[in-house]
Amino acid sequence: MPEDNSTIIAKAIQEGNEEVFKAFFRAEFHNIRFFVNKYLNNFFDAQDIAQETFITLWDVRRQINPSLNIRSYTHTIAKNKALNFLRDTTKARTGTLSAEENAINRFALSHPSVSEQIEALELEQQINRVYSLLPEKCRESFILNRKYGFTYDEIAKKKGISVKAVEYQIVSAMRVFKNKITLFISR
Repeated sequence: MPEDNSTIIAKAIQEGNEEVFKAFFRAEFHNIRFFVNKYLNNFFDAQDIAQETFITLWDVRRQINPSLNIRSYTHTIAKNKALNFLRDTTKARTGTLSAEENAINRFALSHPSVSEQIEALELEQQINRVYSLLPEKCRESFILNRKYGFTYDEIAKKKGISVKAVEYQIVSAMRVFKNKITLFISR
């Protein structure tokens, strides 16, 4: 199976490649800060936690599993750091309205939907891997049909092939998706 960008990035960071880490930091820092800020409602604290997230990522780089999505791994670190921050500030400010707000935010971060968002990143990576496994003609027909809503007839006309050929390509793509995604979900 060809390696996708996430796997290549994860391996490079795991091996201590500072240039790849810096590029990943530049690409993902704002996403992590935005993610954390949704729960803290404090830009400066969110920025600090985002920076701490990347420091932790670098510190634990040897433990990174390259087969898992590096973005979702980073979001998980950020989620845990935000939860710790909220717990600590709640302890420091007990009895204030801010403590109640922190409790609500801590609950929101602990909610399964946050984990589902992180798992969705992993699923997205797996879907992209499956796309890369498909033969080019199958991939094109499948994307035209599923992503852009083209009918089999429209795809056939656009590609200059028969409707049966389009049907075969899409059914073939569906088989690959079914097998690979089922394996991913059952792990």
